[in-house]
Amino acid sequence: MKKALLVSALALAGVPSLHAEEWVVEARYPDRAALARVAARFQHVAVDPERRVLRVDTDDAGIRRLEAEGLSVSIDVAATA
Repeated sequence: MKKALLVSALALAGVPSLHAEEWVVEARYPDRAALARVAARFQHVAVDPERRVLRVDTDDAGIRRLEAEGLSVSIDVAATA
């Protein structure tokens, strides 16, 4: 389902490729403990504590890890392109 939404978003954005080696994603974290667990697994994590959002460059496996931790993940299509 999420991949279908991604494909639709990329098609609408006019991005020529529907697959990327790395995605720029934002993930909402519920608390500091979740942030600490997730941030330890990624390099170059940008954190917006007011919005409780972290931003990382990652691949499909990284997106699955974020979702497995219970985070809501969204892809920044413009930054990924």
